[in-house]
Amino acid sequence: MSKTSTGIALVALSLGGSIFSAAVPTRPIATVEGKREGKLIFVPLRVNGKGPFWFCVDTGASHTVLDPVLARELHLKIIESSATTGTGQGDVPVDHVGPITIASGSLELKVPDPWVIDLSKVPIPKWTRGLLGAEFFEGYVVELNPERPSLQFYDPATYTKSPNATSIPLTLENHRLLITARIEVTDQKVVEHQLRVDTGSEDSVADDIVKEGREVRETVLGNGLGKDFKGYSGLVKAVQIGPFRFTEVWGPGAPRPAVGMEIFRRFTTVFDVPHGAMHLEPNEHLADAVPAPGQ
Repeated sequence: MSKTSTGIALVALSLGGSIFSAAVPTRPIATVEGKREGKLIFVPLRVNGKGPFWFCVDTGASHTVLDPVLARELHLKIIESSATTGTGQGDVPVDHVGPITIASGSLELKVPDPWVIDLSKVPIPKWTRGLLGAEFFEGYVVELNPERPSLQFYDPATYTKSPNATSIPLTLENHRLLITARIEVTDQKVVEHQLRVDTGSEDSVADDIVKEGREVRETVLGNGLGKDFKGYSGLVKAVQIGPFRFTEVWGPGAPRPAVGMEIFRRFTTVFDVPHGAMHLEPNEHLADAVPAPGQ
């Protein structure tokens, strides 16, 4: 749906008034310190030289999103409108305002097609002014550390992964980051499903297959863009991502399978989209139980 082949382009990297080059492998181009609310990560960013404003780190959003109130504050002109879908039911109206520049410290990035979407009913803090979408992860190697919490940006040409990290395949399809997981629904049923990586969700694994789990409960689903709806959550025997196996996993039923921050909060995760890989380094929460709905 993007109007360009890459969703984001480097404009300038400066430090102390000079051009900064990441000559040493694994040295970040830029570090963006943030904060955590629940399981979600938020970072402060300047937009067109104003701010900073708080953005939720949301790889489940195919484009970077601005709230309409922020768009008005920035005097952005709507040039066209369309619609998209979210975790809820129904279409979600989208306005397009043309290119913007997003910056943090020495890092300055041009976003060619930001979306303007009403975030007022999304269950995120009211001070959130936008979503930092998947397009932000496409041109760089990006590390998400939920414990710090922070984002670090690396040059793909020089990045070397941590020796303590495990790599799994990561694919990109139309601004969607995808990994494959093995879901042990019961002792008798095991499937492999492709899951969208969604750091804007607090869920574990969302997949319709949970309706065949050992226990199923009615619950309200959506909790994002679109209308909430009555659905179900289910308990599966295990979910395995690479070598990491999580047992007794509760997850919501969802027609668009995804994996959220209930899983990724257990790792420092490096999104190496340019090389088709995700690098996972466990933290102290790796063995935490996955809570049942409402807990």
